[in-house]
Amino acid sequence: MTPLKIGVAAVVAALLSVPAAAQTFVFGLRGEQEVPPVASASSGGCFGELDQPAGTFSLTCVHNVSGATVMHIHRAPAGANGEIVFDMGDPAVSPVVATWTGMTPSDITDLLGENLYINIHTAGRPSGEIRGQILPRTVDLVEFSAVGVQVVPP
Repeated sequence: MTPLKIGVAAVVAALLSVPAAAQTFVFGLRGEQEVPPVASASSGGCFGELDQPAGTFSLTCVHNVSGATVMHIHRAPAGANGEIVFDMGDPAVSPVVATWTGMTPSDITDLLGENLYINIHTAGRPSGEIRGQILPRTVDLVEFSAVGVQVVPP
């Protein structure tokens, strides 16, 4: 699988600007999470922040999907497909930034219960190219690898 190399700075910046009381969500998007799984070299990642009293969920997602056509939040648990509950707008340019306003108590319960997912669709895969279950951030740890060939000059 090709590592995601675009827009990482946007996700890191979003992580650093989160208020202490915010509920945060960090999760990946991959073809193997589709139902049924697809063999896609594309990948992505999202950072979300829930403001429960205001009923808003703000998202910043990066991806390397070529020819992305639509991007939605769907209602369903992992391993199942579900209805669209929020359109995230044009996914052609990464990062995709969107805010879901007017969330109902049921929407928030589904978000907190890991019963929502994001799907990026393409013309070649109209059912979905990559998908990620929206999961809460559980650790404050960032893993990355550094190798000599990444240094300029090597």
